[in-house]
Amino acid sequence: MATYLSPQHHGARRYKTEALHAGILVPTALLLMGESSLLRDFMTNSLHGVLLEDESVRGAAGTLADAFPISDDGHCLYKVDSVVLLNRAVAALLDDPSDASRAALREWLPPAAELSHIAEFELWLRSIIGSHPSLLCARLHGERLGDWTAAAEVAEFVLAVESFNPAVRTEAHRLLGRARAALGQHLAAREAAEAAIDEAAKAKYVWLEMLALRDLLEWSEVGEVESVRARLGGVLRRVATAEELDGVLGEGDWAGVRAMAEQACEGAHHQQRG
Repeated sequence: MATYLSPQHHGARRYKTEALHAGILVPTALLLMGESSLLRDFMTNSLHGVLLEDESVRGAAGTLADAFPISDDGHCLYKVDSVVLLNRAVAALLDDPSDASRAALREWLPPAAELSHIAEFELWLRSIIGSHPSLLCARLHGERLGDWTAAAEVAEFVLAVESFNPAVRTEAHRLLGRARAALGQHLAAREAAEAAIDEAAKAKYVWLEMLALRDLLEWSEVGEVESVRARLGGVLRRVATAEELDGVLGEGDWAGVRAMAEQACEGAHHQQRG
Protein backbone atom coordinates (compact mmCIF):
# COMPACT_ATOMS: atom_id res chain seq x y z
CA MET A 1 0.00 0.00 0.00
CA ALA A 2 2.86 2.36 0.76
CA THR A 3 4.17 1.72 -2.76
CA TYR A 4 0.74 2.39 -4.28
CA LEU A 5 0.56 5.73 -2.48
CA SER A 6 3.97 6.96 -3.52
CA PRO A 7 3.79 9.92 -5.94
CA GLN A 8 5.59 7.87 -8.62
CA HIS A 9 2.92 5.15 -8.73
CA HIS A 10 0.39 5.54 -11.53
CA GLY A 11 -2.53 4.44 -9.32
CA ALA A 12 -1.75 6.63 -6.32
CA ARG A 13 -4.83 8.84 -6.55
CA ARG A 14 -7.16 5.82 -6.71
CA TYR A 15 -5.87 4.50 -3.38
CA LYS A 16 -5.42 7.64 -1.31
CA THR A 17 -9.02 8.26 -0.29
CA GLU A 18 -9.68 4.66 0.71
CA ALA A 19 -6.40 4.37 2.59
CA LEU A 20 -6.81 7.60 4.53
CA HIS A 21 -10.42 6.88 5.43
CA ALA A 22 -9.45 3.43 6.69
CA GLY A 23 -6.84 4.98 8.94
CA ILE A 24 -9.46 7.20 10.54
CA LEU A 25 -12.47 4.87 10.73
CA VAL A 26 -10.91 1.50 11.56
CA PRO A 27 -8.96 2.66 14.65
CA THR A 28 -12.10 4.44 15.87
CA ALA A 29 -14.15 1.25 15.74
CA LEU A 30 -11.45 -0.95 17.26
CA LEU A 31 -10.79 1.50 20.11
CA LEU A 32 -14.48 1.62 20.99
CA MET A 33 -14.67 -2.18 20.90
CA GLY A 34 -11.64 -2.58 23.14
CA GLU A 35 -9.90 -4.66 20.46
CA SER A 36 -6.31 -3.72 21.28
CA SER A 37 -4.81 -6.83 19.69
CA LEU A 38 -6.61 -6.29 16.38
CA LEU A 39 -5.69 -2.62 16.48
CA ARG A 40 -2.00 -3.47 16.93
CA ASP A 41 -2.23 -5.81 13.94
CA PHE A 42 -3.89 -3.08 11.90
CA MET A 43 -1.21 -0.54 12.75
CA THR A 44 1.54 -3.05 11.98
CA ASN A 45 0.14 -4.30 8.69
CA SER A 46 -1.48 -1.24 7.17
CA LEU A 47 -0.43 2.05 5.65
CA HIS A 48 -0.93 3.83 8.94
CA GLY A 49 2.05 2.38 10.70
CA VAL A 50 4.14 3.35 7.68
CA LEU A 51 2.57 6.81 7.64
CA LEU A 52 4.26 7.59 10.97
CA GLU A 53 7.70 6.68 9.69
CA ASP A 54 7.85 7.36 5.95
CA GLU A 55 8.01 10.99 4.82
CA SER A 56 7.35 10.11 1.17
CA VAL A 57 4.10 8.33 2.07
CA ARG A 58 3.00 11.29 4.19
CA GLY A 59 3.70 13.53 1.23
CA ALA A 60 1.59 11.37 -1.06
CA ALA A 61 -1.26 11.31 1.44
CA GLY A 62 -0.97 15.06 1.82
CA THR A 63 -1.82 15.66 -1.82
CA LEU A 64 -5.38 14.54 -1.08
CA ALA A 65 -5.75 17.16 1.64
CA ASP A 66 -4.23 19.73 -0.71
CA ALA A 67 -7.27 19.34 -2.95
CA PHE A 68 -9.35 21.13 -0.30
CA PRO A 69 -8.12 24.72 0.14
CA ILE A 70 -7.86 26.59 3.40
CA SER A 71 -10.26 29.51 3.70
CA ASP A 72 -9.15 33.05 4.47
CA ASP A 73 -10.09 32.59 8.14
CA GLY A 74 -8.19 29.29 8.42
CA HIS A 75 -11.01 26.75 8.09
CA CYS A 76 -10.35 23.65 5.99
CA LEU A 77 -11.54 20.10 5.52
CA TYR A 78 -8.53 18.64 7.30
CA LYS A 79 -4.73 18.68 7.25
CA VAL A 80 -2.70 15.55 6.73
CA ASP A 81 -0.68 16.43 9.85
CA SER A 82 -3.84 15.89 11.87
CA VAL A 83 -4.41 12.47 10.30
CA VAL A 84 -0.82 11.60 11.23
CA LEU A 85 -1.52 12.97 14.72
CA LEU A 86 -4.54 10.67 15.05
CA ASN A 87 -2.45 7.63 14.12
CA ARG A 88 0.35 8.72 16.43
CA ALA A 89 -2.15 9.03 19.28
CA VAL A 90 -3.53 5.57 18.56
CA ALA A 91 0.00 4.12 18.59
CA ALA A 92 0.71 5.88 21.90
CA LEU A 93 -2.45 4.45 23.46
CA LEU A 94 -1.24 0.98 22.49
CA ASP A 95 2.15 1.53 24.16
CA ASP A 96 2.65 0.21 27.67
CA PRO A 97 2.89 3.16 30.09
CA SER A 98 6.45 3.78 31.23
CA ASP A 99 8.78 6.64 32.03
CA ALA A 100 10.30 6.28 28.57
CA SER A 101 6.94 6.32 26.76
CA ARG A 102 5.82 9.35 28.76
CA ALA A 103 9.03 11.20 27.91
CA ALA A 104 8.55 10.39 24.23
CA LEU A 105 4.93 11.52 24.43
CA ARG A 106 5.89 14.91 25.82
CA GLU A 107 8.09 15.52 22.76
CA TRP A 108 5.20 15.56 20.28
CA LEU A 109 1.85 15.77 22.11
CA PRO A 110 0.25 19.13 21.25
CA PRO A 111 -0.97 21.38 24.07
CA ALA A 112 -4.67 21.88 24.77
CA ALA A 113 -4.83 25.15 22.82
CA GLU A 114 -3.48 23.53 19.65
CA LEU A 115 -5.87 20.59 19.99
CA SER A 116 -8.76 23.01 20.36
CA HIS A 117 -7.64 24.83 17.21
CA ILE A 118 -7.70 21.57 15.24
CA ALA A 119 -11.18 20.83 16.55
CA GLU A 120 -12.48 24.24 15.51
CA PHE A 121 -10.88 24.71 12.09
CA GLU A 122 -10.58 21.22 10.54
CA LEU A 123 -14.22 20.52 9.88
CA TRP A 124 -14.20 17.05 8.32
CA LEU A 125 -12.41 15.49 11.29
CA ARG A 126 -15.30 16.25 13.59
CA SER A 127 -18.01 15.52 11.05
CA ILE A 128 -17.60 11.76 10.68
CA ILE A 129 -15.68 10.20 13.58
CA GLY A 130 -15.97 9.74 17.31
CA SER A 131 -12.27 9.25 18.08
CA HIS A 132 -11.31 12.75 16.98
CA PRO A 133 -7.53 13.37 17.10
CA SER A 134 -8.04 16.22 19.56
CA LEU A 135 -10.00 13.94 21.90
CA LEU A 136 -7.48 11.11 21.60
CA CYS A 137 -4.60 13.47 22.39
CA ALA A 138 -6.55 14.99 25.27
CA ARG A 139 -7.07 11.45 26.57
CA LEU A 140 -3.29 10.96 26.48
CA HIS A 141 -2.81 14.18 28.44
CA GLY A 142 -4.98 12.70 31.16
CA GLU A 143 -4.22 8.97 31.08
CA ARG A 144 -0.49 9.09 30.50
CA LEU A 145 0.64 12.50 31.74
CA GLY A 146 -1.89 13.00 34.55
CA ASP A 147 -3.03 16.36 33.16
CA TRP A 148 -6.77 15.88 33.44
CA THR A 149 -7.32 19.65 33.48
CA ALA A 150 -6.04 19.81 29.88
CA ALA A 151 -8.23 16.83 28.96
CA ALA A 152 -11.30 18.57 30.37
CA GLU A 153 -10.44 21.82 28.58
CA VAL A 154 -10.28 20.10 25.18
CA ALA A 155 -13.43 18.03 25.78
CA GLU A 156 -15.41 21.12 26.75
CA PHE A 157 -14.12 23.00 23.71
CA VAL A 158 -15.10 20.19 21.34
CA LEU A 159 -18.60 20.20 22.84
CA ALA A 160 -18.77 23.97 22.33
CA VAL A 161 -17.82 23.89 18.64
CA GLU A 162 -19.50 20.63 17.56
CA SER A 163 -23.26 20.73 17.97
CA PHE A 164 -24.40 17.97 15.63
CA ASN A 165 -22.27 14.82 15.49
CA PRO A 166 -23.54 12.51 18.27
CA ALA A 167 -20.52 10.19 18.08
CA VAL A 168 -18.06 13.03 18.64
CA ARG A 169 -20.26 14.60 21.32
CA THR A 170 -20.72 11.28 23.15
CA GLU A 171 -16.98 10.68 23.25
CA ALA A 172 -16.33 14.26 24.35
CA HIS A 173 -18.83 13.92 27.21
CA ARG A 174 -17.26 10.59 28.21
CA LEU A 175 -13.77 12.10 28.27
CA LEU A 176 -15.06 15.07 30.25
CA GLY A 177 -16.60 12.66 32.75
CA ARG A 178 -13.32 10.81 33.18
CA ALA A 179 -11.49 14.10 33.67
CA ARG A 180 -13.98 15.32 36.26
CA ALA A 181 -13.79 12.02 38.15
CA ALA A 182 -9.98 12.11 38.15
CA LEU A 183 -10.12 15.68 39.49
CA GLY A 184 -12.43 14.59 42.31
CA GLN A 185 -15.50 16.31 40.84
CA HIS A 186 -17.77 13.27 41.08
CA LEU A 187 -21.12 14.99 40.61
CA ALA A 188 -19.83 16.69 37.46
CA ALA A 189 -18.49 13.33 36.28
CA ARG A 190 -21.92 11.74 36.66
CA GLU A 191 -23.55 14.66 34.86
CA ALA A 192 -21.12 14.23 31.95
CA ALA A 193 -21.87 10.51 31.83
CA GLU A 194 -25.61 11.17 31.74
CA ALA A 195 -25.07 13.66 28.91
CA ALA A 196 -23.10 11.01 27.00
CA ILE A 197 -25.88 8.47 27.57
CA ASP A 198 -28.48 10.93 26.26
CA GLU A 199 -26.44 11.72 23.14
CA ALA A 200 -25.90 8.05 22.34
CA ALA A 201 -29.49 7.05 23.06
CA LYS A 202 -30.95 9.77 20.85
CA ALA A 203 -28.73 8.64 17.99
CA LYS A 204 -29.49 4.96 18.72
CA TYR A 205 -25.78 4.25 19.19
CA VAL A 206 -26.36 1.35 21.57
CA TRP A 207 -22.68 0.46 21.94
CA LEU A 208 -21.77 4.01 22.95
CA GLU A 209 -24.75 4.11 25.30
CA MET A 210 -23.45 0.95 26.95
CA LEU A 211 -19.96 2.43 27.39
CA ALA A 212 -21.37 5.63 28.88
CA LEU A 213 -23.54 3.64 31.30
CA ARG A 214 -20.47 1.66 32.30
CA ASP A 215 -18.78 4.98 33.11
CA LEU A 216 -21.78 6.13 35.12
CA LEU A 217 -21.84 2.90 37.10
CA GLU A 218 -18.19 3.39 38.02
CA TRP A 219 -18.89 6.86 39.43
CA SER A 220 -22.30 6.21 41.00
CA GLU A 221 -22.92 6.60 44.69
CA VAL A 222 -23.99 3.55 46.68
CA GLY A 223 -27.68 4.39 46.56
CA GLU A 224 -27.61 4.81 42.78
CA VAL A 225 -25.78 1.61 41.83
CA GLU A 226 -28.76 -0.74 41.48
CA SER A 227 -30.69 1.71 39.34
CA VAL A 228 -27.71 2.22 37.00
CA ARG A 229 -27.12 -1.55 36.89
CA ALA A 230 -30.70 -2.03 35.77
CA ARG A 231 -30.30 0.56 33.02
CA LEU A 232 -27.06 -1.03 31.88
CA GLY A 233 -28.63 -4.46 31.94
CA GLY A 234 -31.40 -3.27 29.65
CA VAL A 235 -28.85 -1.97 27.16
CA LEU A 236 -26.60 -5.02 27.35
CA ARG A 237 -29.30 -7.37 26.14
CA ARG A 238 -29.44 -5.34 22.92
CA VAL A 239 -25.70 -5.53 22.33
CA ALA A 240 -24.12 -8.97 22.72
CA THR A 241 -23.67 -11.98 24.99
CA ALA A 242 -21.95 -11.61 28.35
CA GLU A 243 -18.92 -13.53 27.07
CA GLU A 244 -18.51 -11.19 24.10
CA LEU A 245 -18.64 -8.18 26.40
CA ASP A 246 -15.96 -9.33 28.85
CA GLY A 247 -13.14 -7.50 27.10
CA VAL A 248 -15.13 -4.28 26.73
CA LEU A 249 -16.62 -4.02 30.20
CA GLY A 250 -13.34 -4.80 31.86
CA GLU A 251 -12.67 -6.39 35.18
CA GLY A 252 -15.24 -6.27 37.92
CA ASP A 253 -18.34 -7.96 39.28
CA TRP A 254 -20.69 -7.86 36.30
CA ALA A 255 -22.73 -10.87 37.40
CA GLY A 256 -25.59 -8.70 38.65
CA VAL A 257 -25.68 -6.67 35.46
CA ARG A 258 -25.61 -9.79 33.33
CA ALA A 259 -28.41 -11.33 35.33
CA MET A 260 -30.54 -8.22 34.83
CA ALA A 261 -29.83 -8.32 31.09
CA GLU A 262 -30.85 -11.98 30.93
CA GLN A 263 -34.03 -11.27 32.90
CA ALA A 264 -34.88 -8.34 30.64
CA CYS A 265 -34.29 -10.49 27.57
CA GLU A 266 -36.41 -13.32 28.97
CA GLY A 267 -39.18 -10.85 29.76
CA ALA A 268 -39.11 -9.60 26.18
CA HIS A 269 -39.42 -13.17 24.90
CA HIS A 270 -42.41 -13.78 27.13
CA GLN A 271 -44.09 -10.63 25.82
CA GLN A 272 -43.51 -11.70 22.24
CA ARG A 273 -44.95 -15.18 22.90
CA GLY A 274 -47.95 -13.61 24.65
